[in-house]
Amino acid sequence: MPFVIALVELEEGVRMLGELRNVDPSRVEIGTPVRAMYIDFPAGDSGPEWTLYAWEPDA
Repeated sequence: MPFVIALVELEEGVRMLGELRNVDPSRVEIGTPVRAMYIDFPAGDSGPEWTLYAWEPDA
């Protein structure tokens, strides 16, 4: 499974790098609207609870 990385420019001009999920890599184009998604990881042997952001197409 490909791991797609996107550089997303927010309306405020800030650019953020992150994984682009839930998309066919062959259909990714510059200018595709995306939204942030949040992935929660529970506390466990690897450490405390934490949250990671990623991007997904904004349908």
